[in-house]
Amino acid sequence: LKYTHGYGYVAAPVNDVEGNGLPMLFVKNIPPTTETSLKLTRPEIYFGEKTNHYIITGAKESEFDYPAGSENKETRYSGKDGVSLKGINRFLYAIKTGDLRLFLSGNITNDSNILLYRNIYERVTRIAPFFIYDQTPQFVVNQNDGKLYWIIDAYTVSANYPYAQRYNFKGYGVNYVRNSVKVVVDAYDGTVDYYQVDAEDPVANTYGRIYKGLLKPVSECDPALFEHFKYPKDLFKIQSEMYQTYHVDNPTVFYNGEDVWSLAKEKYLSETQVYDPSHVMFTLPGEKDAEFALIQPFTPKEKANMSALLVARNDGKEYGKMYVFQLPKDKTVDGPMMIESKIDQDSTISPQFTLWSQEGSNVLRGNVMIIPIENSIIYVEPIYLKAENENSMPEVKRVVMVYKEQIVMEKDIKTCLDKIFGTEQAKADAVLKAAEESKAAETGSETTPTVSNVITLEEAKALYDELQQALDKVNQLIQKIEKGSK
Repeated sequence: LKYTHGYGYVAAPVNDVEGNGLPMLFVKNIPPTTETSLKLTRPEIYFGEKTNHYIITGAKESEFDYPAGSENKETRYSGKDGVSLKGINRFLYAIKTGDLRLFLSGNITNDSNILLYRNIYERVTRIAPFFIYDQTPQFVVNQNDGKLYWIIDAYTVSANYPYAQRYNFKGYGVNYVRNSVKVVVDAYDGTVDYYQVDAEDPVANTYGRIYKGLLKPVSECDPALFEHFKYPKDLFKIQSEMYQTYHVDNPTVFYNGEDVWSLAKEKYLSETQVYDPSHVMFTLPGEKDAEFALIQPFTPKEKANMSALLVARNDGKEYGKMYVFQLPKDKTVDGPMMIESKIDQDSTISPQFTLWSQEGSNVLRGNVMIIPIENSIIYVEPIYLKAENENSMPEVKRVVMVYKEQIVMEKDIKTCLDKIFGTEQAKADAVLKAAEESKAAETGSETTPTVSNVITLEEAKALYDELQQALDKVNQLIQKIEKGSK
């Protein structure tokens, strides 16, 4: 009757933190406040991941909303969900819930409703039990109506697809999996909409013909919600595991088990684990703008160098398109564990880790972010410090960046970029100085050039033009890297 719902949300950028290493919150406080353009008109959360108990709305007693100084703000539910407790319904639901107070309480009237199945997993499973549902829903804000929603990935599966390998997917032995449906649940009134994003899936099409009106075309989805649809990690992990072997298209090589890949590994916190696919912003070859993509690195079997990157696109009409970038076999491209080893062996970074660990703190390593830039790769890893007492919070203290043979550790990404690419400006200054000295020599000024920097004016001008082009390209790369780190 009283404590019926959750309230509000927080949001933080992934590429910046406060000066003390804690998250920089764009949306914070209760009620939520923000200095951004994000709007929120309906902060109450009646349907979620842990709302496992029924509630009564429309009772004589108002609902607790949030604390405000010495008083509490209260509210009354005005959503669509709920079953009336008029007449015999009240007695029947008292039996169903096993709570006699539901029948006897003086707070409940003929205007009261009971809200059941508020856990979003139970809710969608009761509606369509023939789908398998992802257990990591997205929590999003619709900027059209300012309301909060859950987006759940639903999968169609089969165990009888011809000539396909079996896979244990969420406890089911299947050999056919497609993420054909996105389920959108209104966090306030529990409205559930099923959108079919894959019109070519025969299993989803069959369900759609059996249960008329269940699956809506994705064109009917609110564009502000559609923008939040992203390629699911669970499906991407299955595809990555299968692709370790099935990227081989030569029958002899396949039969002999040659050229098999492995999922790359990384250090995360203090343990070694299989690389968790990460979302990054970067520009795909042939494209002009950076986009939101999901990537998974591969290494040759039982080796640490990187052999390929599998990429799934997320934006707009490109959603679901996948690419694999195979790296040249005649060159060694660092995999995540090779980067971790370089960090451990660095003469500046390693002693700092040791010092922090001796001061009553634990050094925790974040995920290695792999950011493709032109024909190179930049690796970024956040470093956290956490005090040994149980109430401490991890704080981002440093960022490690690795580019080719350079490795730096600074307080933020921008400083890392300046330190790595700032040497190009120094080279430019040296060439310009040589050009000026050469020009002074030709005009008979007092400057006496040394043998090492005597060049003709034409050569200096050509060098200057070439270097200016290189600097422009470096600046473009830095902008792409900054976008990629977001």
